[in-house]
Amino acid sequence: MNHLKKWLRLLSPISKIPTNRNELILWLIVKGFMYFVGPGMLLAMFGILVAGSIFAFFIGDFTASGNGTVSANGQVTLSQTQQIQEHVLQKREQIVANQWQTGLDASQIEQVQTQQVNVPSALLMSIGKVVNNLQPLQASLYYGYFTPQYTWIHEVDIKETFHDVTTCTPKGTCKTTCVENQQETPVTFLSYANTWDGTLTDTYVDVKTGYAGCPDGVWTSTWELLSSHRTYSWSKVWNLFAHIKTQQGTFIEDSANRDVLAGMIGAVDPSLGDPYVQHMVSGFNMVFQTGGLPPAGSNEPLPSAKVMSILQQAIGIVMAYNTAHDISGGVNESWLPYLAIIVMHESGGNPDAVDPILVDGEHASGLMQMLPSTFVSDHLGAYTDIWNPLDNAISAIGHIESAWGNPTNIPGVVAGTGVYHGY
Repeated sequence: MNHLKKWLRLLSPISKIPTNRNELILWLIVKGFMYFVGPGMLLAMFGILVAGSIFAFFIGDFTASGNGTVSANGQVTLSQTQQIQEHVLQKREQIVANQWQTGLDASQIEQVQTQQVNVPSALLMSIGKVVNNLQPLQASLYYGYFTPQYTWIHEVDIKETFHDVTTCTPKGTCKTTCVENQQETPVTFLSYANTWDGTLTDTYVDVKTGYAGCPDGVWTSTWELLSSHRTYSWSKVWNLFAHIKTQQGTFIEDSANRDVLAGMIGAVDPSLGDPYVQHMVSGFNMVFQTGGLPPAGSNEPLPSAKVMSILQQAIGIVMAYNTAHDISGGVNESWLPYLAIIVMHESGGNPDAVDPILVDGEHASGLMQMLPSTFVSDHLGAYTDIWNPLDNAISAIGHIESAWGNPTNIPGVVAGTGVYHGY
C-alpha cells in the first residue's frame, strides 16, 4: 500500500520535488516522460530505465556510482571526487570521438564542427551506458560504426587590383601604364559528409565581382556556399545495435528506444542539432538542468618553458600556503628540476592526458597524472580543476610532500635510484 501511495503521489500533477535521490529519479521518469512523450511510452521504457540506472545519467552521474545529495529544489549535487571522475570519463570518450580530426587542418576541423558532422562523444557515452553501463569503456568499438567520410574540394580565391603608374623620361615625356597585381588564396571546402546521423551535401559557386581595369579597379573571384542539404537517419545507430547486444538484450529500432538514446545524448550535449536529440532536449529542459562536456583541450604537450613556469608558480603557492599555516614543509625551489622530471614521466607535459589503466577504479589525469580522489585530498583552496595544469601541479606537490617528503625520494627521479614507477 505504501508503494502504491508513493506512485500516486509522484503521478500527481502538483507533486513536490522529492529530496530523496532514489525518489527523485522516479519523479524525473514520471514527470519528464509524461510531459512530452506520454504515459504509454513511460510504461514501455520503465524496465530498461530502472534496470540500467539510465536516469542517473541525466543528472551527471554517468556510471550511477555516486551517492549525490538532493537539495530542496531537486537539484542533485555529486561530490567533488565524483565530479572529477565523471569529467575524466568524459575526457576519455572525447579523445576517442575526436579521431575524425586526424589529417585535417584547423580550417577543415572548424567546418566539420560548425556543420556538426563529426562524431559527438555524447553519442559514444550514451551507447556505452545502454550497452553495459560504461563498464568497461568501449568507445573505440562504437566509433568504428560511425567513422565519418568527408569529401573536400580545393579551389583558389583570386583578388586583382589595378592602379595607374606614370613614368617620365629626363626629357619630360611621361607615360601612364595600368599595373595589375594578383593575389591567390587556396581554399578548401567540405562538399559532402556521411556521418553518424545522416549526410550533408554542400554546393559552392564561383562568384566574380568588381571592375578589372584602371583606374583603381578591384576584381575578385571567390568561392561561396550556394546551397546546403542535410538529411537525417539513424540507420548507423540501429546497425550498431544489430551487432552489439545490451545487458538487457536486443536494443531494437523503435521510437521508445530512439527517444531514450536521444535524450541521453542531449543530456550530455544539448547543442547537437539532430532533430531527435533536440526533440528530447526541449522536453528535458522542463525537468532537468543539463550541462555539456568540459572544454576539450588540445591533448598536446605544453612547451617545456611553460611547464617549468607552471611548476615554479605551483611551488610558490604551496610554500606561501605552508608559511601562512605554520606548516614546516620541505617544499622549496630546489624541487623544480625533479618535478619537471616527474611531469615528463607522467604526462610528457600534456595537461589533458588520461591514463587508460584503471587504478582502484580511477584514471590518473592531467599534467602530473593525479587520481581524482588524491587530487581532491591534496588540493589547495580554490585550485580545484584537475585539468588546469597549475591546480594539478599544486595538488601533486602536496601529495609528494606528504607521501614522500621530497621528490628525490621517489625511485627513478634521481639517476641511479632505480626505474621510475610513479609516485
